[in-house]
Amino acid sequence: YHNLTMIELVSKPADSLTVVQTKKAHEEAQINRQALILTVDQSIDSYINQIDNAHTARAKYVDLNQFSDFLFQNKINTLGQLASLSNFRIEKYCQIFLENRFRLGNSIATVQRKKSSIINFVTYLQFCFNQLFTYVPLIKGDQFMITRSKGVTESLTYEEWFKLKEQL
Repeated sequence: YHNLTMIELVSKPADSLTVVQTKKAHEEAQINRQALILTVDQSIDSYINQIDNAHTARAKYVDLNQFSDFLFQNKINTLGQLASLSNFRIEKYCQIFLENRFRLGNSIATVQRKKSSIINFVTYLQFCFNQLFTYVPLIKGDQFMITRSKGVTESLTYEEWFKLKEQL
């Protein structure tokens, strides 16, 4: 192949484009069929294992296990059951979970992190199982927004700074 020009390679393809696309579609369909029986917990473990930072992995693990427990209480145990929900229903489940966490005393920052963890997890599922998960929920969470204001502190005058320096 090293001595062939691009035109010669294109004119003599090993497989036609339709054959390659058919093989790819068949493989993706097989992967998505197998994912139907995976539990939500198994997929969380798989997602967490690909996170390098131990602190991030632990935080996401806690967030997603709480979300998994919430789904389990609502009789959603497998990826097939989760994927069978409408986009609207997935968004509502996520919204209700976050509102419950807030009512249980989680801070706004914690709930915002949980929201981010759920979105990242579903994005991961969409990447791995693109036929099952075709949508990443748009979780409304205006009440979970953190408003930050930059505080203004007066600076020290030269006299104050020198006095402070002398005291050290």
